Amino acid sequence: MRRTDTNQSIEVRAERLEGAPVGERRRWSEDFKDRAITASLEPGTNVSALARSLDIAPS
Repeated sequence: MRRTDTNQSIEVRAERLEGAPVGERRRWSEDFKDRAITASLEPGTNVSALARSLDIAPS
């Protein structure tokens, strides 16, 4: 059986809260931290999924 590999890239990006820093060293604004904590306290929130959507390590 012959296998043909095709290089395909799919970019998936979760929405980020406005004010989330971009770059290697992150300095979170107080406003961003307040909104992230408020979002995490919503009933039924999956905190790991929320972290990934904010580009924060889910661990």
